[in-house]
Amino acid sequence: MRIRRTAKANLRRTMRVLSKLAQYATGTVLLAVASLLFIPALIGAVGLTTWGAVAVGQAIAGIGAIVVGYGWGVSGPAAVARASAGEARREYIDSLRTRSVLLILVALAATALTFLIPGLDAPVASVATLPTLAAALTANFFYVGRSQPGQLLLFETLPRVAGTLLATAALRFWGVDVIAALLLQLAGVVVGIALSSSYVLLATIGAPRQPIATLRVSLLERRHGLAAVLWIACYSSAPILILTALSPSSVGAFGVIDKLIKQITAASSPFMAVLQGWVPRAARSSLTRRTSIVSLLAVGVSFVSLALTPAVFLMLQWMGGGEYVPSVAEALFAALCVGLFLSQGLLVYAAMAPLGLLKAAARVSGAGSIVGVILVAVCSASMGVLGALVGLAAGLLIQTVVQFVIVLNATRGSRGSRYRSAAVVD
Repeated sequence: MRIRRTAKANLRRTMRVLSKLAQYATGTVLLAVASLLFIPALIGAVGLTTWGAVAVGQAIAGIGAIVVGYGWGVSGPAAVARASAGEARREYIDSLRTRSVLLILVALAATALTFLIPGLDAPVASVATLPTLAAALTANFFYVGRSQPGQLLLFETLPRVAGTLLATAALRFWGVDVIAALLLQLAGVVVGIALSSSYVLLATIGAPRQPIATLRVSLLERRHGLAAVLWIACYSSAPILILTALSPSSVGAFGVIDKLIKQITAASSPFMAVLQGWVPRAARSSLTRRTSIVSLLAVGVSFVSLALTPAVFLMLQWMGGGEYVPSVAEALFAALCVGLFLSQGLLVYAAMAPLGLLKAAARVSGAGSIVGVILVAVCSASMGVLGALVGLAAGLLIQTVVQFVIVLNATRGSRGSRYRSAAVVD
């Protein structure tokens, strides 16, 4: 009888987890599909050269969005999960205030940078930064911490999807220019942030007020998480910027590859969110086992990704809108880069963060990124798009191997049990 009750309880827990995962995945898939529809519409309407300017702007914004987010994607879910309603409200207000200040500063810096890059269509690139930067004000960490994927989907994801689909339709059927299409996409993001913030604040309006930390304290508390994520973001965005300087004719083609890599890795976010919560919630006796499972999963993902090569080839061919046809080697290394990015994310977010190793993660990511950037520059100068992919993969492999070894050493024997499960922020 006890065995039957235990089996039923386990089944109910499994179904709850699958339900949450399905809701997170629905939002992620909708965003990915909308973006994949937008890209060929944009390329078909304005050409590969203008798309290259959009891709560069989005790459710059990808780095800037990490600065704007300032580590809340790493520390926020755990903080909100452990908090009372009043503390969760304070965490969100603190994050919204801090990120809003950073958004203004980063948007100005990103715009200035687009005008400093030679040969770039700066007005288009600068406007292309805005949707990505504005999306960094997301309440995602609050919903993940509170385990409310349905509210995230309704209040934030659907408006963003609607904005992107509206921009796609405007390009295909109404003949709008690229800046108008990007502003329509931005409008969807802004509406989503406004609705999402309104829900969070109204849902916690009756909670006891909690003092909000100063801006300086908020920035200091999340510096190591920011550093780790920022290095990853900078490295993922570096190749297209290097190609802009060394091989401008390759920017459009690599922009298609870069976008596909980012879309596939973004599609893994529901699983990453589940693991980010699952590992640190473990008791001390189980933390070592869970981090070991995640580490082995990271290794497996790197190898399995090579099997995606045919699918990646077809996706790149479709996204290129007839103007870019990838080689088999480019598809192979693009698939490998996808696997390595996913492996690194698993190690940093779901293993090193719960073990309190974000400072080590940041150092490894920094050193590996520097080596990788050098390799990208050297290889792309002689091999163009393929060389950039080879250099990118080599740098990722270095980082992933070293981070795996660090996690392995930290969890070996009984030492892993001494790390606190709440050690998301160093």
